[in-house]
Amino acid sequence: MPLGSPVVFPVALAVAAALAAVAPAPQNPPPAAGKPAEGKPTAELVKYKGRMVTVEERDALENGLVKYKDRWVTPEEKKALEKGLVLYGGRWVTAKDKEQYDKGLLPVKGKWIPRAEANAAKAKWEDAWELAGPHFFVRTNANEEVGSELLTILEASYPLLKRFYAGAEPPKTGSKKNKTLHDVDVPEELLPLFVFREKAEYEAHCAAHNAPEQVTSPGYFDSATEVYVTYDGGQGRQQLLSTTVGAMTEMYCWYAWDDRMPEWFAEGAKRYFESLSWDGTTVKFGKEYSSLMDAVRNGEKVPMKRMLRVTIASIADQPERWVWAGQCWGLIHLFMSDAGKPFAKGWSTLCTNYRAKVNFTDMKGAANTNEAGAKIFEEAFGKEIDALEKALHEHLASMGLKPAAPK
Repeated sequence: MPLGSPVVFPVALAVAAALAAVAPAPQNPPPAAGKPAEGKPTAELVKYKGRMVTVEERDALENGLVKYKDRWVTPEEKKALEKGLVLYGGRWVTAKDKEQYDKGLLPVKGKWIPRAEANAAKAKWEDAWELAGPHFFVRTNANEEVGSELLTILEASYPLLKRFYAGAEPPKTGSKKNKTLHDVDVPEELLPLFVFREKAEYEAHCAAHNAPEQVTSPGYFDSATEVYVTYDGGQGRQQLLSTTVGAMTEMYCWYAWDDRMPEWFAEGAKRYFESLSWDGTTVKFGKEYSSLMDAVRNGEKVPMKRMLRVTIASIADQPERWVWAGQCWGLIHLFMSDAGKPFAKGWSTLCTNYRAKVNFTDMKGAANTNEAGAKIFEEAFGKEIDALEKALHEHLASMGLKPAAPK
């Protein structure tokens, strides 16, 4: 389903904000000066499950939202709001605790102490911060600010992840039991993220858990234990945030669709969610990815038939690697934008069939996975495939020609 580009998610009540971000802007001008208003314009009504509702209500109900006072929220958010809880750092806390956080105090062993002192007490991995939001669990010995900011941006990203994956969500057991991942107890229903303070700690973790090839990566999703692992030291905050959110696409897919995806899809989704901006209040997706656009502009086009099938390993050290990545990103960006609306039916069919027709995880080797995925792709778009390839390159070219957005 095309969502438009860019998509903006304020932190608080991110689901409701997600709907607002794609809702049509009001078209009725204000009454002229000195002329009384003639009443509010009638909202557009559409049929939904046998009754007429507003477009806003239909979109909210389709996303599983419920009404709380004058806004649409998730059932979990409604329960929290009814208990008088407020959002802080991506998680629900009492109003009294929020006051303590606002004073620069943090809780350690039942006491509220100054932030610097608290972070020093949590600097070892065995004493790390554990922060739980509605959907994610972050453990970090970097500092509480890093954990809170990551949790906040991940929770704000959740509504678009859900919509991107055709409304599917990771299973919620409702159990209060924990699962043990790398000696850490994690609530069963939450998606776990481990953030080490220093790169050396991350490298030691990779070596200890049979992932030595990941030491040069900014982070990786360990599907064997279903946890994303990264580090803070030396990355830079913006890179830590963007690469982590991008990597969540693989993790979310693993939990929600119970599968991996062909490499073109995984690459495109990761790069789409990775190309974000974050000012501490609002997360924006759908930004132009300048380095990938430069690669596409300066390289030779990869035919779509090859784009769907080529393996990353086979082009890892070649310029084609980044042209391919740019086209994968561009294709997802197209599907998420208004320009992709003519292909909405094919995109919906593709997502359904990727999820239902085959289990990619059971296949041996990326080449087999990509071939199976390519055939499903070509079946989904049928005779539209040439038009889609043309639209992809037109979309990439048009993005490069757009003027800079006003500040």
